[in-house]
Formats: sequence, structure tokens, C-alpha cells
Amino acid sequence: MIHDASEGLLSAQVHEAGFEVVYHNDLSPCNFVFRQQIPVAIIDFDAASFGRRVYDLGYAAWLWLQIGDEEISPREQVRRLALFANAYGELECSAIVEAMLVRQTIIIQQGRRVANNAMAEWAQAARIWTLRELAV
Repeated sequence: MIHDASEGLLSAQVHEAGFEVVYHNDLSPCNFVFRQQIPVAIIDFDAASFGRRVYDLGYAAWLWLQIGDEEISPREQVRRLALFANAYGELECSAIVEAMLVRQTIIIQQGRRVANNAMAEWAQAARIWTLRELAV
């Protein structure tokens, strides 16, 4: 996994500051290379930084699983999230949801800051859905 591979890149001081890994910071489907509909590579590391793996996973789960899509039942989205968390193997769904909410808030604020109302509204709708259906 990308996070496991990056652990050795962090100095002791970075670990002591509470950072776990180098995280991509934009693990959305648009930053993956696909071959025969299977993701085979990750690209676009311009936003990578030291951090906690859960923040990458919160954003990835939100976008890959289409969390907040009104056309997908909440039950199905919860099922997908559980599969996602189990596949990763180290985090509980609740931690991923908390990180998802943080990322949604960041995107809302960023959309407002750059006057991208569509982005802010999209993230706000997803955040409302997440709070209503997934928040624990």
C-alpha cells in the first residue's frame, strides 16, 4: 500500500509530531491510471504531504464510494464503506467518516474562498448527507 511504503520516508521528528505517512491528499479516481478498468497507478502528487493515513482514506472513500449520492441507498453506502475499511485493514468506519467530514468542511471552505459555489455546494450537500446517514 502507498501509505505503508511511505512510512520509511519520515524522520523521527516527523513521527514525533504525530504524522504517520506521506499521504497523497487527493486520492480521487481522477488521479489513478486504469488499465481494463482496474486502477494500476496513482498520479499527481503535487498536494502530497506528511499526515495521517485516515485523511487520505476519508477523501478516497467519499469520492470512490460516491458517499452522499442520493441515487445510492444509505444502506448500500454503509455496506460499501464497511468493505472499504475492511480492505484497508487498519481503521474503523467511524474514523474514516470523521476524516471524511473534515475533508468535506475543507472543500466547502475552499470553494467559498475561491468563489467556486458549485464546489462548495457539492461538498455541503455531501456533508449534510454524511452527518445524517453515517455520523456515529
